[in-house]
Amino acid sequence: MLDRTIRDHNYVGWGPITFLEGIQRSSNTAMALRILGLVKLLDLMSGEAKGILFSKENFGPVEHATTSFGQGISVTPIQQITAVAAAVNGGKLFTPYVVSKVYDSETGKVTLENTPTLKKQVISEET
Repeated sequence: MLDRTIRDHNYVGWGPITFLEGIQRSSNTAMALRILGLVKLLDLMSGEAKGILFSKENFGPVEHATTSFGQGISVTPIQQITAVAAAVNGGKLFTPYVVSKVYDSETGKVTLENTPTLKKQVISEET
């Protein structure tokens, strides 16, 4: 249970809204209500380049809520894209890559081809 109030930029409030409307309106409270489990949220973001993350020991209900809408943490652009991609890929986390194919300029043959590589299922498809 939180020991403080999480607010949106709209202090008047939205009234009842769907989760999708919460995303569209950048609603902190909608994100805080749909957060993942404490350990799962931290595990999703571990193993990447250093950013600003709370340790498990210093990660209480307030940090859990504020992290869900992007405050108190810092991630790299590729981490952000990878997280969003996992959400739209049914919870599957793939190894990110920037270039799909590299061609030899003289022969036109493919010298490198990246294909999606599943790292793990990070959230359920239902979530």
